[in-house]
Amino acid sequence: MSIFETVQELVYGKSPSDTISDIENAFSQIGKVVWSYPESGIIQGKTKYGLNPVTIDAQVKTIDDKTIVTFRGKSSDMGAVGAQKGIENLISTMHNLGNTEYIPSKTAGVKPLWVIALCIQIALSFFIAFGIRTGNFQSGLMIFLVITWIVVMIYLVLARLRSS
Repeated sequence: MSIFETVQELVYGKSPSDTISDIENAFSQIGKVVWSYPESGIIQGKTKYGLNPVTIDAQVKTIDDKTIVTFRGKSSDMGAVGAQKGIENLISTMHNLGNTEYIPSKTAGVKPLWVIALCIQIALSFFIAFGIRTGNFQSGLMIFLVITWIVVMIYLVLARLRSS
């Protein structure tokens, strides 16, 4: 197993065919089913953790009259945090399939707009620091960058306060 992969097992309280159906339904709510071989008990789906794509392979098997699902998640981040969060999101969605109040997350709880705003914040900070250091900036442009930086910072703080 590489640093971009994670494995997690789940004992699921339904029959193998119902489990496969639940996995497919959960994938359709948080991403998509890439392929499914119900007769073999193998399903692959894709979802996201923030902007990070996550691929999850699920294998359903029966051991001692228990249905066991082995999830193998792959993501492009170190430590496979995206894969872990994607699997957690998939399992949570599976457990809440009948719950009408549950709203599954297509990004495992991370808001892409927040990530984009953070990237803009970093880029603006770089441009402002570079402009101040070199002295090669127009005052109108610098005022625009600083005001934009402040607005994005306020958005990030408010978004963080709303999520907690």
